[in-house]
Amino acid sequence: MHSDADSFFNGLYAREDVWPLLCNSHSRRKYEAITKTSLKEGLAHEAMCFYSQLYKIEKMAKAKNYSPEQIKQTRQEQSVPILVKFKAWLEQKNPLVPPKAPIAQAINYTLRHWEGLIRYCEDGRYSIDNNHTEREIKPFVIARKNFMFSASQEGARALCLHFSLIRSAKLHKLDPYQYYVEIMKKVPYCEKVEDYEALLPWNINLEKVISKD
Repeated sequence: MHSDADSFFNGLYAREDVWPLLCNSHSRRKYEAITKTSLKEGLAHEAMCFYSQLYKIEKMAKAKNYSPEQIKQTRQEQSVPILVKFKAWLEQKNPLVPPKAPIAQAINYTLRHWEGLIRYCEDGRYSIDNNHTEREIKPFVIARKNFMFSASQEGARALCLHFSLIRSAKLHKLDPYQYYVEIMKKVPYCEKVEDYEALLPWNINLEKVISKD
């Protein structure tokens, strides 16, 4: 499960069959915020150097259009050694800072969620952060005040369903309106699970619903 480390997910991650793949961007931002208010370079800047190296590797792999297998190999050879040094640095500096200082909170956050933060190195299909997901839900976040008071629980569920379909359609380069028209025409005739699956954004006939943008 790819997410940030919000306590909202604690119940899910307590299960034995679910493992967290956590967002390094959330961890990185805690150090970045400190560097923006610090008058001189300190521990936060050192932590940012580690992240800079890690993200440089990701940028290189993307620029060279590496396959998942190549990405995994590159991470194992280049990213893992950096992460080993980073953790050693975190454990060394943690006892040296005031417990309530922002840098202590940042270090504790990274150490507390370490296993989830480094899990991206296990598979080339995994992302180092979940920024892509956050970009996808941004339209929902921007508009949330327009529908923050759903009339019922079922109304809220319906809203989530429609937003999921709309964002999934756009992700697959479909015109959301035309996609809805097409599935509304065909849903009444669906009899089997396979019939419904054929209407999913990645299965449907693209000629009628492809976006013109």
